[in-house]
Order: sequence, then structure tokens, then C-alpha cells
Amino acid sequence: VVIQKNCKNLGFEFIVRGYVWGSLAGAYEKGGRDFCGIKLPNGLLRYEKLKEPLFTPTTKAETDENVTFETIEKALGKSVAGKIRKTCFQLYERASELTRKNGYVFLDTKYEFGMDEKGALHLIDEANTPDSSRYCEIKEYEKFKDIQKEIKTGKYKDVSELLAKKPKLKIKELSKQFVRDVLTESGFSYGAT
Repeated sequence: VVIQKNCKNLGFEFIVRGYVWGSLAGAYEKGGRDFCGIKLPNGLLRYEKLKEPLFTPTTKAETDENVTFETIEKALGKSVAGKIRKTCFQLYERASELTRKNGYVFLDTKYEFGMDEKGALHLIDEANTPDSSRYCEIKEYEKFKDIQKEIKTGKYKDVSELLAKKPKLKIKELSKQFVRDVLTESGFSYGAT
């Protein structure tokens, strides 16, 4: 049985990141250290596990834009924003636990919430699927040790430069990212007509 409920989309995507991965990794390698109002330390590497997962919301628009938690609080109210952030971390932690038990690393994900006619908060989009999340096999993630060793040699300015020279070290993820990669390599750019 499927029960459908009409909810008003809150207009944000709520991203939880446990690793320096995806767009965060690219921006970090280019010198970015402030992500959605969260300051990251120097010295992190692409693919590295973060000490604590990050809550990095974005607008849900044609071109998503990173926003701070304070922006979410202003738009939705402190109580709702706090409840969303807490729920996102709980969902992420539970998914991490389940995937680890099954031989996978849960890298990052996005959640969307809506409000019903009574003002109750609901998760309104798929959760923890390869369409909304990134995974990799635990065995595949072991390549990170080799990446760390190579970076310590001082021959490479960052992991992207290392991967250009040694592509076998790229950690393969399980997500829809491969579709984005194929499109980008074929000359597609976001926002282009």
C-alpha cells in the first residue's frame, strides 16, 4: 500500500557530507575553505573522511546555491531548521551504520523535506538511494591509504593531480556521478542551452 500525502516543498536540499568528495573536494582543492558557513581546516585530501559530517544545505533551484544554516533558520524558523538538521544527521548516521555492515562506505547524501497542511514535517524525496547519495565499497576505499602515501612524497599539489598521473588510484563510487562524468567529458556544461 502506498499512502500519498500532499506536502509543500521547503525549497532547499539538505546535504550531509561525511567525506571530502564531489563538488566539496573540487572547491577545496581550488582553495575554498568556507562551505555553507563551515570553516574547514587546511591539509585535508580529496576522499578523506571528515571528523564530523557536515550539514551543507543548498537552494533547490535551476542552479543550486550553497547556503548557511542561518539562512535556513531565517527562511524556515529556528525550530524547523534545527529539527531538519538533527533528522538529517540521524538519517545519515543510520545509513552509514547499515552500509558499513554490508561492506560499503556511505559518503554523502541529500534529503528534501516538506510540510503537510497541519505543519508537520515529512521527508518527501527518496532517501539514501544512488540517485541522492554516494557510496563506495569498503575495499575500494582502501585506495585512500595509497593516495595518502603518494601525496606525502610531495610530487603532487593535490589528489586531482595525482589521479591525472595515476588514474588507477581513483576511488570508484556507486552513484549517478558516472552519468555526470560522461556528460562533462563530452563537452556538456550545466546551464548551457
